[in-house]
Amino acid sequence: MAFGAALLGQGPAPVDPVPGALPEAREVVRRADDLRNPTLSYIAEVRITTTATEGREGTSLYRVFIKGRSRSFVEFLEPAQYKGMALLMSGEDSWLYLPSIGRATRVSSYQGLTGNVANGDIARLNFLEDYDAMGVAAESLDGREVYRVELMARRRSATYRRVALWVEPGRFRPLRAEFFTVSGRLLKTGEYGDYREVLGAIRPTRLTIQDATRGGGRSIMEFRNFEKKDLPDRMFTRTYISRPR
Repeated sequence: MAFGAALLGQGPAPVDPVPGALPEAREVVRRADDLRNPTLSYIAEVRITTTATEGREGTSLYRVFIKGRSRSFVEFLEPAQYKGMALLMSGEDSWLYLPSIGRATRVSSYQGLTGNVANGDIARLNFLEDYDAMGVAAESLDGREVYRVELMARRRSATYRRVALWVEPGRFRPLRAEFFTVSGRLLKTGEYGDYREVLGAIRPTRLTIQDATRGGGRSIMEFRNFEKKDLPDRMFTRTYISRPR
């Protein structure tokens, strides 16, 4: 789980529009989010593999509980030194539970989780509700026609200030994103892939994040073991995430 590269001279060049009238920008985002971030109650595992610029590699494993698009609870499973930690995002509030201090402390969605992955990348990256779709254009990406949607954060708690999202016409599959800081600097790019049938639809199960800053490095988020489950509201509270594990 990128923005306005074309505006900054970094993105694909515009081409003739996709045949037919272009869809409304918010509709493109809604259709893409229905695949990328469905309004369901479910559990999944996320393995993140990070490769630093010098070649050093590390992996971490999380169990994610999601209810709708605005509530998520993340358990840290691996590596062992992080086991017992938990991350909660509910609405615009984010909390991190640390066993060492025995309580949850407030954090931001854009704080780093591991490698090139921010808290919001794993727990909440809600394009439809957190961003305003400013327009849609037809472009060429890797030799195929796509839609590009420009997104601007509508609330300060959003993980990124602005995002550019490339979506496949017809099936509305998210393909690529670019993520920008408040100052307009390109922070990282994301490539969606490994589409599989999960939770009743063909969805992306891998997000490859490439750091665009001097630090470089790459993180691969792999989503597996999906399970649709009715999760109680009490799971998405500070009291629940602070319980011993």
